[in-house]
Amino acid sequence: MKKLLFTLAAVAICFSAAAQTYHPKTVKLVPVGDGTYRIVKEDESRETELAERAEAARWAGVLQEPKEEISAPNMREDIVKEAAPLPEKPSLKRKDRSYLSIGAAGMNTTLRLTEESADFWQMGEKFEDTQFGLKGAFGAWMSEYVRAELFFQWRGEISISGSQRNIAYSAKAKMWDIGANAFLYANPQSNVRFFIGAGIAATRVQPSMTLNGIDINDAKLVIGGKTYRFDLFESQFFATPSGFAGVEFAVGENADMDVMLFYSQTNVHKDGIDIIKSFGLSSNIRFNLKRKVIKGTHE
Repeated sequence: MKKLLFTLAAVAICFSAAAQTYHPKTVKLVPVGDGTYRIVKEDESRETELAERAEAARWAGVLQEPKEEISAPNMREDIVKEAAPLPEKPSLKRKDRSYLSIGAAGMNTTLRLTEESADFWQMGEKFEDTQFGLKGAFGAWMSEYVRAELFFQWRGEISISGSQRNIAYSAKAKMWDIGANAFLYANPQSNVRFFIGAGIAATRVQPSMTLNGIDINDAKLVIGGKTYRFDLFESQFFATPSGFAGVEFAVGENADMDVMLFYSQTNVHKDGIDIIKSFGLSSNIRFNLKRKVIKGTHE
């Protein structure tokens, strides 16, 4: 009997402990967002429940999508700087810009006689000399490629002397020019510019000749029993065409220099003189009267 009581008491204690430790599982209904519900057990994790609720809220339009945050750059290489555009190359507007020019030239000049004069004087058909010239000009640019000028040039005297038939002779010629030149540029935008040119001038020629120290112009001379009268022109103008080729470069903010080769020919055809031709090298510096205009587009 006692054993039975002890057994019943033990079973009662076990049922009591089990009743205290065991609880039936509970469930919850969670709206999914599409009008239905989902069963959630109590032992599921809290994080899963929160994620499901957030998903349901997004479906219902209550919770907005999280915006992506843009982190500020921390490293120097992450910072992008926009480079300022480089200024365009300035253009030099030459059109309508005037200038004054001064220059000097060294030239070789040849005076050629007519055949009749050379036979009579027996001095040869030509004589030549070296001259030094000074030039001044006023000009302007007609366009980016063309400039023109008016000029005055003084030339040194050319002369020849000798003796023929026991008669000492001396022949001289003084000259100066006034005219116009035009120049065409191949590369006006470059620092070193190449050009060609042409010109026309009126050249004043003043010849003189002496025999045994006597000026024979408008004089009567008796040579070998014959009387000769000479009438050299004292001073006249004759046409002189010219050609040029050279190079030009800047020597200051408002000044340019050119160095050029030239050739000219004075057509006299008078009183025993046929032509006078000169060639040589000249250098000129130009002072621009109007400052160079800087323009943003690409002279």
